[in-house]
Amino acid sequence: MADTYTALPDHLSARLYDLAREITSGADTDYRRVTALAAYLRTNCRYTLDVSAVPSGKDFVSYFLLESREGYCTYFASAMTVLCRMVGRSEERRVGKECRSR
Repeated sequence: MADTYTALPDHLSARLYDLAREITSGADTDYRRVTALAAYLRTNCRYTLDVSAVPSGKDFVSYFLLESREGYCTYFASAMTVLCRMVGRSEERRVGKECRSR
């Protein structure tokens, strides 16, 4: 039943799966995979409230991770959830407390 709620949509880019595998390639435990993903987001994406709309026809998370690399809490939380699920973790999206601007 959990797969029903944690399955990723079929339209996600192969580039996104490749990115998730690349980020976690040296991690040998779930903890290290998750911390590698979080570190990637911290160092490669910029927190901002001033974002452009996601272009029509583009997937929200793919656009954030592969193109704009700018966003606010929802962007980071959604990206983290999708990346975690791509490497075998069934994470939930949580937004709020941990968000802060740089």
